[in-house]
Amino acid sequence: MNNLEKEIKVILSEDEYNKLNDLLNWEKEYVQTNYYFGEDKCLRSVSTPTIRIRKKGQSLLFQVKIPVVIEGTLHIKKEYEKKINQIEEFIRKDELNELTGLDFDSDVRVLGELKTYRKECINFDKVKIC
Repeated sequence: MNNLEKEIKVILSEDEYNKLNDLLNWEKEYVQTNYYFGEDKCLRSVSTPTIRIRKKGQSLLFQVKIPVVIEGTLHIKKEYEKKINQIEEFIRKDELNELTGLDFDSDVRVLGELKTYRKECINFDKVKIC
């Protein structure tokens, strides 16, 4: 699947988060784990593609996000994804190239994981707040 994702990312203080949490009607709550892949443990920049496997429940999605526009809090990325059955230690460049149609130079290995507790509010037309 190939999408264009538009996100506005904002860091909230604890007080702002608590006010927003009380204000919104949350439809979903869940835990998700993202396994991030790269060539080494160097810091990535916002202009670097994000390569990850997202685990939500029993579902695994292999995802690649290619930055198109980064303007302050606005992030627009071309997103490629497909369902997979298991998490591997490496993702071969051939798999990256096949999914995106781009030319990746090398295989990537898992660098780490991030587990987040998430809530979703979808009460607004074409907007999802997480």
